[in-house]
Amino acid sequence: MIVVMRMPSLSSVLGAVLIFGFGCSVALAVSSSFETTDGPYVNGSSIGGKTDSSIGGSWSSVSGAVSSNVNVLDGSLAIRATDTSTSTSAGGTMSWTNAASLMTSPFTFQFSLAIASDYSVGTTNQVQVYLGQAQAGDFNHWASVYFDEGNFKMATGNGTTDSWVGLGSYTTYSNYGEYVTFSLTIDPTTKKFTNVTVDGTKTAVPSSFTTAVQASNGGTIPWNSASGTPSNQMLLITGGNDTVTVDFDAFSITSAVPEPSAWALLLLASALLPLRRRFKFV
Repeated sequence: MIVVMRMPSLSSVLGAVLIFGFGCSVALAVSSSFETTDGPYVNGSSIGGKTDSSIGGSWSSVSGAVSSNVNVLDGSLAIRATDTSTSTSAGGTMSWTNAASLMTSPFTFQFSLAIASDYSVGTTNQVQVYLGQAQAGDFNHWASVYFDEGNFKMATGNGTTDSWVGLGSYTTYSNYGEYVTFSLTIDPTTKKFTNVTVDGTKTAVPSSFTTAVQASNGGTIPWNSASGTPSNQMLLITGGNDTVTVDFDAFSITSAVPEPSAWALLLLASALLPLRRRFKFV
């Protein structure tokens, strides 16, 4: 009788790595869905002064932002910012204290927002999300995403001037009131974006804007070297001359570098590949 034995194929080996390596060994992350387990969030109450135990910071400079169970992506609560005045902004700011060590090597900043369809038209930049600064308009931060007249955009910089990169219209990804998710990977050493995707209820797979972002100022973050490395401050804010309702949920900062166990499995897979041949025994 002839017995045929086959060594694992490349796809099966790498599949095992992904399932047992990356699947079970999750990269280090700091995340919050603004639940009562993350901090003293109470439905309908202001987030001002609340300490988020997951993120490690307290909300400050808060106006018109409350914990809400009205429109939630993950868990039972989200943050709802309601701006009803054309002369003030709504939102708040917080430091990602627990994520400071993750932001010294490549990391991914991910968040989701849902904007109501009754936003004020013609006022521009109705909703803004920043990582790395506590005040809007200061172009020295890790990343910023804007909702502007029905479309999304983000900034890149070259140290002296900054440019906008279009990320598509809201309704490309989701209907108004439904969440759109952004994932931005940043290399803090080179100060460049290495991966940018946008996803929503209408998209089968996340839309990639990495090429477009890297073609704008070399993909450099909105940063001026004279101002030093951006901080770990996150800012959620509406425009000062706008009226809009926006929900924020499912925020995270994740290490973009595989853990040592994942690297070990990849090396094991590489070592097995030369053995991929057919053996016959009679």
